[in-house]
Formats: sequence, C-alpha cells, structure tokens
Amino acid sequence: MLLYWFVQMMLVVGISIFIGMASVIVGGYKYSFPMVKDVLMDSHLLMLNCLAPILMGLTLYFLLGRIWLGTGLNALIFVGLGIANHYKLMFRDDAVQFADLQLVSEASKMSQKYAIQLTWKHVVLVLLFIAVLIMLRNYFKPVMKFQFRIVGLFLVLLLTFTWGKSELFNPDTYGKAAYVKYGNIWKATSQYMTRGFPYAFAHSIESTGVSKPEGYNKAEAKALLDQYKSQNIPDKKKVNVVMIMMEAYNDFSKYPQLEIDPSVYAGLKNVEKESISGHLVTNIFAGGTIDTERKTVTGYSKLQNFNHNTDSFAWYFKNQGYQTQALHPMYGWFYNRRNVDPVLGISDFKYMENYYNKYNQFVVPDKTFFKSIHSFSEKSKKPYFNLSVTYQNHGPYANKYTGTPLLKWQDGYNQADYAIINNYLAGINKTSEAIEELTNSFKNDKPTVIMFYGDHNPWLGEQNSVYKMLNIDLNLGTAQGYQNYYQTPYVMWANKGAKKVLKNDFVGQGKDFSPMYLLPEFFKQADLKGDSYMQYLQNTENKISVIGENKYKVGNKYVKSLTGKDKKTYDNLKKVEYYRLHEKVSD
Repeated sequence: MLLYWFVQMMLVVGISIFIGMASVIVGGYKYSFPMVKDVLMDSHLLMLNCLAPILMGLTLYFLLGRIWLGTGLNALIFVGLGIANHYKLMFRDDAVQFADLQLVSEASKMSQKYAIQLTWKHVVLVLLFIAVLIMLRNYFKPVMKFQFRIVGLFLVLLLTFTWGKSELFNPDTYGKAAYVKYGNIWKATSQYMTRGFPYAFAHSIESTGVSKPEGYNKAEAKALLDQYKSQNIPDKKKVNVVMIMMEAYNDFSKYPQLEIDPSVYAGLKNVEKESISGHLVTNIFAGGTIDTERKTVTGYSKLQNFNHNTDSFAWYFKNQGYQTQALHPMYGWFYNRRNVDPVLGISDFKYMENYYNKYNQFVVPDKTFFKSIHSFSEKSKKPYFNLSVTYQNHGPYANKYTGTPLLKWQDGYNQADYAIINNYLAGINKTSEAIEELTNSFKNDKPTVIMFYGDHNPWLGEQNSVYKMLNIDLNLGTAQGYQNYYQTPYVMWANKGAKKVLKNDFVGQGKDFSPMYLLPEFFKQADLKGDSYMQYLQNTENKISVIGENKYKVGNKYVKSLTGKDKKTYDNLKKVEYYRLHEKVSD
C-alpha cells in the first residue's frame, strides 16, 4: 500500500512537471519560441518553472484524495493561465501577473471584444489532458486514509512555505534569470517572459503592491515629509480643477513619416496654442488604464490595492472645501472604481449603472460625455474637482474601414493594418473636436483649469503590427523608442477667469514628466503650495522628472539607473511614499 501511494505521488510529480512545461510553452511560444526553448534547456530555470505546479499538484492530491481530480485542477490552473497569457500577450503586449486575478471579471467581459479562438495546438493539449485524466480516474482509486492525507498535506505545505517560497521569491535568483537574449532587454514584458511564464507568475505574487523600502524607518520618512508644511488654497484662488484622461489618446501627427489629415488633430492643436502642453511618460502600453489614472490623482509612483482611506490629492481638495467627483461612462466595476474612488477621496462617482445608462448607448461619445462634465461643473455650489475618464476610443479597432482615409496610403502598407489605424484616427478625430468644443463652453464660466491627457498608447494590431507598418520605433533600448512607447500628450488649459485669478496665462511648452507629477505641476503654475506631499513631489520633479519602467529622466537625459545624489533622492521618495500610503486618512 505504501508503494502504491508512493507511485501515485511520483505520478503527480511527473504530470506536474509536464503541466509546468506545457504552461511555459503555451504561455510563451507565440511571443518568442527561442525564448521558450532556452527556458526548457536550462535545467535550473526549468526546475523553477515546474516547482509551483509540483507543489500545487501535491497539495491538491492530498487535499482531495483523488489523483485525477487534483491533477485536473492543477492543469486547469497553470495551463489555463498559460493560454490566458498567450492571448494577453497577443492583444495587449503584456503578461498575466498575479494581481490580474483580482480583475478576472473585467478581463472576461473585455475578452469578448477580441477575436479569441483556441488554436489547434490548444485543442490538442486540452484533449490530451482529458485523456490522461480519464486514465487516472479508471486506474487509480482513492485508497489513502484521511489521516495520512492530512500528514501529507501538512508536509507539502511546510515545504511550500519554506523551501518553495525561498526558491520562487528569492530576488537574487529572479534577478540572475533576467538576461534577455531574445526580445527587447529594456522591455518589462521581455524580462518577465525570459524567465518562463509559471516562474514569473509565481514570483509576481510577492511583487504585488508596494513593498517596504530597504532601510525604511517610519520616523525618518515622517521627518522627510515634515520638512514641508501643508498650506491651504486661498479662497480667491480656489478655481475649478477638471482632469480628463482620454482613452488611448496619442498624437500620431508628431511622426514625420506619416501624412495624417490635419482635421484629425485640429481641435487638439487649436487648444494647445492657448495652453501649456507637453508629454506624460507613462508606465503602460496598450492597456492598464488605471495605472495612469490613479497615479495622477494620488501622486504615487507605484500603486497598491486600495482597500482603506488612503491619502491622495483628491483628499486634499476635499479637505479644502471642494466637491470631489469622478465621471466614467462605463461600468462602475471596471478596475473596482466604485469601491476604490471613495477611499481616495472622491465623494461622488457617476458611471454607467447609476447615470450614463440614460443615454442608451454602450459607448457614450466623448462629445456627449464632455457635455456632462460641463453640466456637473456648472451645477456645483462648491469649488469643483473632477476626475473624468473617457471610453470612446477603446480598442480593438476593426481591420476593415469604409470611411474616407485619414492617413495617406504608402508603399509597404497592408490593408488590414491600414484599416486599424484609420479606425483609430476616426475616433481620435471626434475626441479632438470634443476637446475644442468643451474648452469653448468653459471660456466664460467660473474660473476653471482643465487638464486633458492620454492614459497610454493604443493597441494597434497583434504584436504591434501597425506600429511596425508605420515605421514607428518602439525599441525600449533607445531614448526615442522609449518615448514613442510610453509618451502621451497632456494639455493644461485655463479659461479667462482662472488666468485672472491665478495670474498666469497658462501658455507655452510644458515639461515631460511621469503622471504622478501632473497635479504638482499645475500647483506650480498656479503658484500654490498644496499639502506637504505635493511640495515634496515638486522638489523631486526638479531632480528626477520621469520614474519609468527601467528608466529615469534626470535633467534632459534618460538613464537606466540612478547614482549618487539622484539615487538618494529616489530612495527618500520611496520611503516618503510608503509612509504616506500606510497612513490612514479620516473622512
């Protein structure tokens, strides 16, 4: 009987190894088959990729007492995640991480917008696993006694949370596996996938949220922040502040090789002439909207799970007597906004279910959405702070186009990708018109400053096929490629009343910076101090204006790493940020 149990456990281990290898292959072969091959040929890296499936397989075996059921669930978890990763890489150029499991319902609904079909390889793999499960169910009966299963489960869990945890979460081990032979060495997705999907996914459990900085001391962090004294906004300078983050909005007219119809960006250009304009350097590409959104409203360089009142710029405005409101013409459960916005200081959130469904349109046009922003601003009896997020230009974009071309055809273009970029530009054209209409409607209103900005670059074809067709450099190893990949425009516009009150014309070329600096930059232009963290960021921005993915901007230069005083400035920022993130705010 002991031999029979041992054989079953070895079989679980063997099948789990196969599950790990299958997850590596399914999760990464489309992204880079040579990369997958290197993972499979490296014995240590292969062991790390199979470790999580082995530990999970043994846990499920002892927990359920049935080899076929435990193995089936193990395969469902890791092979299923591998298939999900396959499609996320294909459509978003972004890998599945543990934090994504919190957004599984959103992902399920969003996946309906993409043409997802199982390939014959996926079907064969699924059928193979089903056949194996049938054999296991028929030939291996559940004979292990309950008390032995409890002992086995205890030993496996002990192994998991000691040796397993040490191996999977060891930063040195993870760092040594970071060499990118195939793909872009500067790209976070390439660094993630070069380690193998199951291993990288398991490691992402540890990296979820904001970890305590090395050498963190609460008193020291508080002292750094207390160098700056929070200041109130004088009543006479309490202008309305409207932030409008536009879905996938970028200015492709900046690329000299593209001949785009001037009407596409005419509205944007007209507003830019009477505004401060520059670029945000985001941390996301083709997706992950919430990253830019919450960084602009909180001032944090990295986000955590917000499940309690957490300090933010919205709280500051609220405590200054402002009405704080968020608007989004899509479902309130997207990115859990309806639960998170209140803990970030947003008093009122209008979304599809509680307001915008009255328009009876699944995609509320930006022109209609912008009119609602103006209406809410006018009705507010208090100074007004607004965070609005559009939805109109969300991808994917159809690969057939029947309208008047907005981009001139050139040799080397293909019809499918040409249709995608034209469909994208058609939506951008409507948004640009809406931008100009909105500013015109605000010109003679209460003193108001409006900030328009893009959340990220658009998804343009599988594996960025449209960018390749348009000859847009996305090489993250160069400063230009990095900017092309992560930059989006921002416009800071003020009406007559705001210009008079704040004694600033709000016209000129603005700096390029990370989203966390957008509101601190407005406070600079308005000659306002803000709270202590706002002032701390203003000082930090003068030294490090971009805190990006594997790159920083110091002065006018992008660097891969920080040294000397710059590193100290960054380290201190992380300590202050961690302190502020963990200090609860009272409503």
